[in-house]
Amino acid sequence: MTSDLEQRVLDLGRNHPTVRSVKLVGSRAEGRATKRSDWDFCLETDQFEQLARALPELLAPLGPLAQQDRAATVVAAGSTRRISSRRRGS
Repeated sequence: MTSDLEQRVLDLGRNHPTVRSVKLVGSRAEGRATKRSDWDFCLETDQFEQLARALPELLAPLGPLAQQDRAATVVAAGSTRRISSRRRGS
């Protein structure tokens, strides 16, 4: 079952031209989430710098949740770089 927040992030990511894929990862994706679990998303791209610059505007429709810039984490792995946006849920 996809939550409203999950679906909104998936839709926002899929609509950006630099995003190859977007998926929920971590405890929520694995079915281990508690009510205080954060939201972990993996966005895959071949255009890391362009996506990193676009991320604040891309997530702006999420409102205050997306404004928690201090919670964002950027991870680079191999030739594909990933942006993992970690957000605290309720």
